[in-house]
Amino acid sequence: MKQEPFRYTQHFEVSSWKTNKPGEVTAEIVCYDIKGNWVCQDKVKLSSRDSRQKFLKLFFDKINLADAKQVEALDKWDHYLCKISEMTKQKDAEAAASKKEPATKQPAPITDDERNQALALLKDPDLLERIKQDLTGMGIVGEDDNKVFVYLIASSRKMKDPMGATVKASSSSGKNNLIGKVASLMPEEDVRDFSYMSAKALLHVASDWAKHKLLMITEIVGKEQAEYLIRVFQSEGKVRSAVTVRDQEGGPFRVEEKEVEGPAAYLDTTTSYYTHPENATRIFEIYLDESHEQTDRIIQQQLREAGLEKFEIEAEREKIKKIHRTAQRLLKLGLDVIIPYNNLLNFPADDVRGRRDCPKLLSVIRVIAFLHQHQRTHKQLPDGKEYIEAELVDYDLAYNLVKQRFADTLDDLDKRSRQVLEAVREAIGPEPDPNVVTTFDRDRVAQICRKRKNKLTKVFEELEENEYFLDADGNPIQPRGNGTAKRTYTLNYAKLHNNKSVIDRLITPEDLRKAWESTHPEGDEPLSPLSPLSQP
Repeated sequence: MKQEPFRYTQHFEVSSWKTNKPGEVTAEIVCYDIKGNWVCQDKVKLSSRDSRQKFLKLFFDKINLADAKQVEALDKWDHYLCKISEMTKQKDAEAAASKKEPATKQPAPITDDERNQALALLKDPDLLERIKQDLTGMGIVGEDDNKVFVYLIASSRKMKDPMGATVKASSSSGKNNLIGKVASLMPEEDVRDFSYMSAKALLHVASDWAKHKLLMITEIVGKEQAEYLIRVFQSEGKVRSAVTVRDQEGGPFRVEEKEVEGPAAYLDTTTSYYTHPENATRIFEIYLDESHEQTDRIIQQQLREAGLEKFEIEAEREKIKKIHRTAQRLLKLGLDVIIPYNNLLNFPADDVRGRRDCPKLLSVIRVIAFLHQHQRTHKQLPDGKEYIEAELVDYDLAYNLVKQRFADTLDDLDKRSRQVLEAVREAIGPEPDPNVVTTFDRDRVAQICRKRKNKLTKVFEELEENEYFLDADGNPIQPRGNGTAKRTYTLNYAKLHNNKSVIDRLITPEDLRKAWESTHPEGDEPLSPLSPLSQP
């Protein structure tokens, strides 16, 4: 950026300056005496009081200003240098504003052929099945419900109330590959992908940086410092900040206000099975399949891609990307979705977090309908507001997709502990004769799960604390010592029988259809039939 020298007072001329980082300006200042004669010049770090005053003393000595007068003049002349700092920033801002901004890179115009292929996808009656097949073609083997669910979350970025999720699995399990492949089917301009985000990064981006984008952080440890702001952003759909700043050391404070607009869809991954309670109520928790069978499927896919078939696979994936990116661009931004059967739905109210979990179910119904917008009648209110209606098939698909999500998210045990509990229950068998007490110890549990006992310490503690494992007499286990003391367990069958999940208490798609038909006489606009994908 070209800089023009400028004069400030008859004594100072700024010949050049450089902004090292926000708020820090180093200027080359030339000094003149009262007659306009050159006196001295030097570089001054204008944000540093020490640097400013060192320069002023040099100037005072050169013009032979008495020491007594120097003390009195320092504050006045220091104020002049602070003003110079403000002027350099103003001139930089003016130069940036006058400079023609480079055109934002826009996607190439959609050709007729591309539009037709994308519309064929969006109008496919089995759209979610097609998405599942395409994601398999992208190399995500298995994980059928998970990959479709992540695709829905990414697509929700264009809605007024997007969704979020955290994908949980061990290292090398493919969680980053999953969200990365899904994100590759979204338009490139709509994805904000990071491996790290600092605590206040969201406060310093452009106001529309995240609006209707997919915000993705590939490891949750990379966003721990920014977790609070991300949580606020998910809840409020925006982040507003007011911070005190000053342009240079010793200068006056001022309040700087800023708002970063949303909403945005959100995805992250983690190896930890713990989720902050404040986050758990806002996002879905997605657990990947870590079974031997899934590992074998992944290895077979890796081997398949190592041969000559690789080139054919890569070409097919580029074709899939192009179709999905075009289809996503054809989805109408912010289109409202109304659920006409809302009064027939139910959601358990026995826990206060149901206030957040019920909207999560509704959001899945809406995003499925939103994705099918090219198959639905677009309606308008008298004021011109456009909307579509969710059909029974949308609840059917949502019900079956969220079944495992709610089971995992609302479980009082983490996924690992639940898997151990189910393995033990299967090995021990159904509830035994009341007169016979079946006991087992930690060694037996480790043997059943094929894990080393020391790797299950946290699992034992959680199962004891939640009273799924009782002592030999059927009583809750009291903590002892460092938690490694010998234990003899019995299963708490009563709790196992009474632990009914939220999904078990929701109205089934079949019952919803019956309720709809009983309250709507023949002649009403029919809703589509239940999805064949969810039928046994």
